[in-house]
Amino acid sequence: MHFWGLLGSAGHGLRRAWCTALLVTLLWGLGGTAWAWPEVKLPPRAVAQDMGGPMIHNGTPMRMFGFASPDKPGAVTAWFEKSLGPPVARSAQGRTMVLAKYLDGFYVTVQIEATFPGCRGVIGITDMRAAAEMRDDYRARLGRLQDRLPLGSVIKSHSTSVDGARKSMQLLFTNTSSIAINSSHLVGMLKGEGYALERQTSAERQNAGAPGELLFFRGDGKEATATISVEPQGQTAVFLVTVAGG
Repeated sequence: MHFWGLLGSAGHGLRRAWCTALLVTLLWGLGGTAWAWPEVKLPPRAVAQDMGGPMIHNGTPMRMFGFASPDKPGAVTAWFEKSLGPPVARSAQGRTMVLAKYLDGFYVTVQIEATFPGCRGVIGITDMRAAAEMRDDYRARLGRLQDRLPLGSVIKSHSTSVDGARKSMQLLFTNTSSIAINSSHLVGMLKGEGYALERQTSAERQNAGAPGELLFFRGDGKEATATISVEPQGQTAVFLVTVAGG
């Protein structure tokens, strides 16, 4: 996503949060049957890292857990393979080893990356049964959300999460409207949700010189940030983050 550069050093953090699907608003109820999430144990010397509460990413309920270990990646990989039990799919992606396992309706992945002197990783658990049950309802809700966006917008990614009293949402969409039209539309749309525009800043995407804009909103116990930029292909990309509570 080229528009992350608009946020400078903060953009890296937002991009990482997005890719791991952290931060986000208004968690939609899963509905249907509540399945018990499987427990994925950590190696004896690993330390757990909090990555927020449960979330829904593109209609799929997920949970994410981080960890760090002083042990070498090979030893940690072998430990997880034994702990998860066969069969475990294994795939090397650059410096990262990815393990995958299907556990009674859940899809578990473990990403392990070398650090000095040990390694760090992320465990992801996806509830496939709940995703199937809520698919039609999620599509309907997403359709209603898309109807509120500028004409011709395409939703590229959507996530929601709850971490205690904190409710968050991340939304990425593109369209062919100008930055000004998208900016004006967002101001009106968020005003209807109780947000007021607090600050608006023009910026250029790093190393590209393309125009962009940052919008900061605040409401009663909530805030929102929107990043708008023109992509190399000519489309306008909008990344909206809203956070309420906490």
